[in-house]
Amino acid sequence: MKLDLFRHESFNLRTMQSLILSDFRSVRNQVMLTLGITYGIYLLPKLNKYVIMARFMEFSTGPVDLPLPLFPLYITLFICVIFTANIFSAIYAEKQSMFYFTLPASISEKLCSKLFISLVLFYLISFLSMILFFFLHYFLGMLGNLTVALGNLRTLDAVIFTTFFYYLFFHSIYFFCSLFWKRNAFLKTSFLIFAVIAVFFTLYLVGGIILFQRSVIADFSNIDPLTENFGQNIDFFRNILSKLSKFIFYGLPLLLYFLSFIHLKKKQISE
Repeated sequence: MKLDLFRHESFNLRTMQSLILSDFRSVRNQVMLTLGITYGIYLLPKLNKYVIMARFMEFSTGPVDLPLPLFPLYITLFICVIFTANIFSAIYAEKQSMFYFTLPASISEKLCSKLFISLVLFYLISFLSMILFFFLHYFLGMLGNLTVALGNLRTLDAVIFTTFFYYLFFHSIYFFCSLFWKRNAFLKTSFLIFAVIAVFFTLYLVGGIILFQRSVIADFSNIDPLTENFGQNIDFFRNILSKLSKFIFYGLPLLLYFLSFIHLKKKQISE
């Protein structure tokens, strides 16, 4: 039977709003509890250190720039990736699966709801955690009569741009794989990523050895040319790798989200 991907597909904002609220309620308690425990483990050992620093910094002269606390951002994104890897766990539970696929909503609406929760909302929570810890540092500094400058906030846009696109890339992989594995989706997907990286790294080394007759890890600037086209070969090789990495980094998420839609559509038909 031929699958008509866009038959009976609709998109209604009210339906989307209801789905988002429903999906958020299903993960809200787990996410908040996990983040609360993680932040507690991260913060409590540092409180005494912050108090001591605040006491000694009162003798400091001049403003001190606070660094952006990137660790809370990274650890929150990591936790969000774990939850993303299980975002479709309901479709493998018999009762929940029947309820999910009989909801009066199209597959595109269901997919966009999951995307909004696991991509937009999760990233927003991660970003706010970084801002929260930044102003916590600022508040502790003020308690110690420390003149605190906020100069590092100027780099905030670069941090947002970089971390979001990295999160988008890994999110698409775990989001897609969550549709295929019933259990331990995070561990299986992580192993798959490491395996793919190992294969590409091996191909990179082998390709360098074949093209240049030595390891590409070596410092080419200190190596005498093996052939008269040696420099051109290096530039060509690096150019190909650069274009390939950009294509994978920006193109793969779009492809995986589309494949997620196809697989979810097939899953609903089979149910």
